[in-house]
Amino acid sequence: FGFGLTEDGNTWNRQRNWRKNEMIKRPLQMSKMFVLSSVIFFIGCAGAEGQADFAKELQAARDSINAHFNNPQTTQLTEEDLAHFEGLNFYSADISFAIPAVFEPITGAPIEEFATTTARMAKYRAKGYLKFEYDAMPYQLTVYENAVYASQPNYDGSLFLPFTDATNGKETYGGGRYLDFNIKEVDNVLIDFNRSYNPYCAYNPKYSCPIPPLENDLDFAVTAGIKKWHD
Repeated sequence: FGFGLTEDGNTWNRQRNWRKNEMIKRPLQMSKMFVLSSVIFFIGCAGAEGQADFAKELQAARDSINAHFNNPQTTQLTEEDLAHFEGLNFYSADISFAIPAVFEPITGAPIEEFATTTARMAKYRAKGYLKFEYDAMPYQLTVYENAVYASQPNYDGSLFLPFTDATNGKETYGGGRYLDFNIKEVDNVLIDFNRSYNPYCAYNPKYSCPIPPLENDLDFAVTAGIKKWHD
């Protein structure tokens, strides 16, 4: 819900539907699925077999993303970059960055205006905190709903989690990365940073993308998920 609008907004629904369809198509081997950056896994995925399944599922998702970017009908790449496209850059699968979190809802939050990579201001409302620990330290990230699309009758509960970390501007896009979430599935979740993705403006300046708020800045390096496209 935050990956980016074209300046005229005409392709937003097409890109949103692609992400939704990819979530539906992914063949999970677990009895229940939670959605966060396309997928939230059951707590308890561990051990050699669990790690192998984790890496296999992640690679399938990345193959699908690369196919999307390699398709002239769906890509966010410029024509020049598409002509030389050989795949996006990812960190290796790292199950240690699939971190258990507790969702704490926020009620009655006002609509906030987010600055974007263009002059557009994006309207979001905070819906909750994801609280977790990393390296024995407590953290929380705020998840948001798009105030415009949340008011529509076909709104499906999708939320958006923009964040920055110590890799930005070095190994990852300087403007931060995003994860996806769903308000309907919040009982036991993992924040899977392996599923983090770049805003579309990381690939093409025609997109207008929300800039992550300072409250979602992590002071550690999230060496998981998507890397920067190019310098």
